[in-house]
Amino acid sequence: MQDLVDLFLRTNDLGRLIGKAADVLKNPLLVCDTSYHFLGWSDVSGVSDKSWLAGVKRGGWSYELVSLINGLDLDYTGKEHKTQILNSINKESSSRRMIGTLCMDGAHLGYYFILEENTPFNEVEEQTYRQVAAVLAKSVSGARAQRLPGGGRSSEGIMLDLLQNGFDSRKLFLERAGEDNIARTGNYRVFCIPVRKEGRDVSGNRGFHSLIGHCLPLSWQVRFQDNIVVLADFGSRLYRRPDALEAFRSFLVQHRLCAGFSDIFSDPYELKRYYEQAHAAACLGTVFEDERSLIPYEDYKIYSLFLNVPDEDPFSQYSTDVVRRIHEYDLKNATDYLETLCHYLGSQCSVQKAADRLYVHRNTVAYRVGKIRELFDLSFEDDRQNYLNYTSCLLRRFCDRVGTKEKNDLLHNQKLL
Repeated sequence: MQDLVDLFLRTNDLGRLIGKAADVLKNPLLVCDTSYHFLGWSDVSGVSDKSWLAGVKRGGWSYELVSLINGLDLDYTGKEHKTQILNSINKESSSRRMIGTLCMDGAHLGYYFILEENTPFNEVEEQTYRQVAAVLAKSVSGARAQRLPGGGRSSEGIMLDLLQNGFDSRKLFLERAGEDNIARTGNYRVFCIPVRKEGRDVSGNRGFHSLIGHCLPLSWQVRFQDNIVVLADFGSRLYRRPDALEAFRSFLVQHRLCAGFSDIFSDPYELKRYYEQAHAAACLGTVFEDERSLIPYEDYKIYSLFLNVPDEDPFSQYSTDVVRRIHEYDLKNATDYLETLCHYLGSQCSVQKAADRLYVHRNTVAYRVGKIRELFDLSFEDDRQNYLNYTSCLLRRFCDRVGTKEKNDLLHNQKLL
């Protein structure tokens, strides 16, 4: 153990430290970040476990194993050293695994995995596991501060490094990607699929990864935090058919999932920016109880903008006077004029379209619009004023749906990127 500590004091080479830690634990060792992206592993020569070798080759665990890990009772605060042992994960794995979290100063940095290949777990003292975990946590913290990309040339590793700002320049990205299609310009969209529902990870169904690949040809995917991120090249002829996304839509419905998706973009180096769009669409779609399985960022751009308004009461600060007065009137008289106004303006002042959106008779909308004109001296002849009033209606809708806690949660998720 002292050799490991001495090495830690002399170097910040995470790979060498993992190798030395494996010698101390007398078993193969692997370290990954919180997105299950492998940061380093010990020598695999002589390792017979096929699942372990496949993970090393891919640079990350399968969705099935990630789902299994998410269901374990692990400590993410670092207050206690808590590990779990998996006896068997699939037919290709005959050895047990010990899984523990790497934490430092209350921050969850990643996981370590030990394969019971050479020495039974109980032949190593508990204190040794604690000490090794502490050294690895400090090493991972240092590597993360330096933002060193470590995903190799695999598409998953490249995507994770893009999502985590792992490249200092486009040139380095192109050098890492080599001749991989992921480096080429095209017409891309990013899909963000949240896979944790009601505290349960639903990506554990066998074949989850391959099913997505089948539904979205010419695409790359990776597990990032609690989402599956898919980069799909829409320049392919496969996506030009009207029903091109129908298989993907059916897949989402079958698994009771939704996916937010970004605008079209051409440079895969901009993956992080467009992932943020897809992620915002998925999150805001949930907040607004959007029942669609595919949720475009286009529909939530204005709400995404509202998220960044610092005022605690943005409606009072930024809405038009007439919309504030209508809102106050609704609260006092239990009327529904503001929602009617919102749909009427959003329908380019079409009574029939507004009625269809409100699921009421067109005469009801016509009556309410007439009352709005009468009570608030509101004319719909000025396009600029219509736009300002419509934006104010959307701001009121946002404030009604997104409270302080929800807003802070959404902003916190964005800052984690």
